[in-house]
Amino acid sequence: MPNDFERETIFTGIWAPDYVYLDPLESPLSPDPIRPFETPPSPDHGPASPPLPAPMPEQPLRHWILHPKLLGILIQVDINGGSLDTSTKKGGIFVKTINSVNGISVVCQRLGQTISIPHTSVVSFRNRPKPATEKALMVVARGCPEHIGMLVRQIHHFYENEKTEENHMLQVVSVDRSGSLKRTTLNFLDVHPMDLEYVQETAEERKHSKVMLQDMRLEMQYSDARIPIRPRQKGLY
Repeated sequence: MPNDFERETIFTGIWAPDYVYLDPLESPLSPDPIRPFETPPSPDHGPASPPLPAPMPEQPLRHWILHPKLLGILIQVDINGGSLDTSTKKGGIFVKTINSVNGISVVCQRLGQTISIPHTSVVSFRNRPKPATEKALMVVARGCPEHIGMLVRQIHHFYENEKTEENHMLQVVSVDRSGSLKRTTLNFLDVHPMDLEYVQETAEERKHSKVMLQDMRLEMQYSDARIPIRPRQKGLY
């Protein structure tokens, strides 16, 4: 016979002689029963993702000539040792960098052949750009990463902060590969001679540049009767 509790539940349609009353904490209506001392998973987020690895620090270049921005530019350098040693050659040698299976490599053209050169043998050409009189085409090879690979020509010179030969600087203008210049789009930059390298250029490029820059150089020369002493302008303007 049903007891008092069972009689009360007969009218709800729940009671039966073999009915098993479940623990409400383990109700089958709950797909994930709540257990003591457990935190339910958030319905809005999946499993926690593993932390992202820290970014690898940028590795320093093994040599200035291996900078990616200098790829393909014919640069005048000296070679120390080996069959291409330039210690007895007045003009050094022109080399360029290319992408190879081993990364960036240094090569030169000789007798119609491409010859590989160890980057450890490459040094800056012995004659450095002359701040007061330089006219050759050059490339920014060191210094501010933003300017590396920029082709430039000298238009004036000055001393940075004090009048010493170590502080003798070039004021240069950026040029495109053809050497063409437009007065409305000129970009000027102050560069130390040690950050520049000579670039191979044609006679036509040099002639064109001389004509285009002549008036600008004269203007700068007369505006500064004496070589100015001033801080370096690090950006383009």
